[in-house]
Amino acid sequence: MESSGGDGGGGGGGGNVPEDANDHCPGTQSENAGKEEPCAGCPNQQVCATAPKGPDPDLPAISDRMSNVKHKILVMSGKGGVGKILGVIENMSGLRQAISDMRFVKPSESGETDVTDWALEYIKEKAPDLLSVLACSEAFDSSKGGAEKMCHEMGVPFLGKVPMDPQLGKAVEEGRSCFNDQKCSASAPALKQIIEKLIKHSKTS
Repeated sequence: MESSGGDGGGGGGGGNVPEDANDHCPGTQSENAGKEEPCAGCPNQQVCATAPKGPDPDLPAISDRMSNVKHKILVMSGKGGVGKILGVIENMSGLRQAISDMRFVKPSESGETDVTDWALEYIKEKAPDLLSVLACSEAFDSSKGGAEKMCHEMGVPFLGKVPMDPQLGKAVEEGRSCFNDQKCSASAPALKQIIEKLIKHSKTS
């Protein structure tokens, strides 16, 4: 399949032709992209040959899930300046996990023994209130102020901290909102406060 764009580098594939493509490039969306004779030696050949063709099959599902989201925040990254900074979020500020979601092990000279079932049953019997308690562990040293101090020194809004929450990771993988149930009890409140700050900031800026 030859392109119709003449002799210039990458001619003929319309808007789907990389700037550094070979002459007579069939275009990145062609079924034969990366496989035709003009593709030989092109720096994009392997990418074109293996990349999926056509529209993203996940777009309908994404559109459906986003249809009920009232406020959407687009996060982009590019070369050069970033323009106006909305604020800084300290991610993975520390582990926050419900005791009921934790795994318990008993160390020994021969290794570790999983005692999760026994431990949870013991807690449930002796101190059931502890099952709703969050266990906290600082993952990084923030004794010098961390991101919040940096924002203060640079005059940038500090929006908040998002803890490491295994349940939040599961929600992301499953494509569900962390606000729809009580599983993300460690991270959902923090995210809600950050979203409220962003909305307030967008209305005043």
